Amino acid sequence: MPAKGFHLYTALDLYSRKVVGWTVQHRQEKTIATRLIEQVIADQELNGHSVEVVHTDNGKVMTSHMMKDMLDEHGVQLSLIRPNVSNDNPFEESSHRTIKHHRYALETYDDIQHAQKVIGRIIDEYNNRDRHSGLNGYTPSEVYSGTWRDILEHRRAKETVYYATHPHRRPRPRKSVYKPPPKTVEINNGKPLAPETSSA
Repeated sequence: MPAKGFHLYTALDLYSRKVVGWTVQHRQEKTIATRLIEQVIADQELNGHSVEVVHTDNGKVMTSHMMKDMLDEHGVQLSLIRPNVSNDNPFEESSHRTIKHHRYALETYDDIQHAQKVIGRIIDEYNNRDRHSGLNGYTPSEVYSGTWRDILEHRRAKETVYYATHPHRRPRPRKSVYKPPPKTVEINNGKPLAPETSSA
C-alpha cells in the first residue's frame, strides 16, 4: 500500500485480526518481505503461538524462491489467493482499508520517518483500542491474548446486575447481548489453493 512513494508491509493474525508485523519501506522487495515474515514467525513462537500457513497474494515478492525456502525451513505452508478473486484475502484487504482511511491517516507524508510514526500510531489504535464488529466488540489484541474472556465475564456480570434491578427491561429471549468472538475464522474452506507460481 503506497504512502506517497512508500510501501506498507503487514502480516495479520487471521483469527484475531491483529497486525503482528509491519514495516514501511521505500520499495517492494523480496528480501524485506522475507525478513518480515521470518521475524513474525519467531515472534509468534515467543508468544506461545505458531505459524502454520502464510496466506498471501501471487505477487513476485511473496512467491519468490527466497520466501519459499524460508517458509520451508520453518515448516510453514504457503497459501496463495486465486488470480482475480478479490475476496480470497478479505481480512488483509479490510485491515489495509481501515489503516488507509483511519482517523489518524494522512494523504501525504513528509518522509519515511513521518510515515512510520503515523502508521505505527494507527496500527497501535487498530490493535489495542478500536473495537471490531467482526470480533463482537473486542480489540484484536484482546482476542489474540485471550483477555476477551475476562472482559466477557465482566460485561455479563454488569448485565445481570442491571436486569436484576430492571427486570421489566429484559428482552426476550433472555440471552445475553454480549458474545464471545467467533470460534473459527475461515477463508475459502474446502477450496483448492491457487496453483503455485515460480519467481526468482
